[in-house]
Amino acid sequence: DADCMEKLARNPEVRKHLADPGFLQQIEKLRALACDPELEDCTDLMKVSSVGQKIAQAGHKDPRVMQALMALQGQGLIVEESDLKRAEGFGDMQRREPVQLEQLLLVKDLQDPDEAKTKGNEYFKSGNFNAALAHYEKALELLKAKDEVPAASIATLLSNSALCLLKLKWPDRAKKCASQALAAVRSAEDATFDQSKLFYRRALACEALEDYAMAVEDMSRALQQAKK
Repeated sequence: DADCMEKLARNPEVRKHLADPGFLQQIEKLRALACDPELEDCTDLMKVSSVGQKIAQAGHKDPRVMQALMALQGQGLIVEESDLKRAEGFGDMQRREPVQLEQLLLVKDLQDPDEAKTKGNEYFKSGNFNAALAHYEKALELLKAKDEVPAASIATLLSNSALCLLKLKWPDRAKKCASQALAAVRSAEDATFDQSKLFYRRALACEALEDYAMAVEDMSRALQQAKK
């Protein structure tokens, strides 16, 4: 098993998927199928064939799995972004996380939350919302590791993350980030923080989630906050 994962990690095309939980779950399912103790010395050709068919079906559904299976056999397979989007659209593969290995590598050496936030802003302005989100999340991680964490800084990063998630069409997570930001401001009793953006972004998320009652309520709160 370890040898297989090492082989996949050495393959540049497959390696970029290894930070995605959905892909790893698929690989684990295939590993469990292939390593079923009942298959050892199994003479039931029907059972062996059934396992082989399940593995093949998984590969046909998720292009990344097929690419991984080919890599383990020493062969290459080019998977385009359009192939992945098509599989996601048909429900053949779990939607990929907004932050993938490519973005994680951009932030892995960052140590300063302000630097991470600044770079996140730059990526956002350029339209690279995945990279921007990775930087805001890294900034949050670094900030929370400090002894004193200003609520306003936490709320701002969560608000920025919510906006990225809205752009990337993850309204459920955008709503969660906006709610966490509002909670941070309230717990700190910071009356100076402008909460209008937080309510507005949560309203947009609720609208996308078809929670129209909460969307209207949050939009009203956003307008009230903006008038202060």
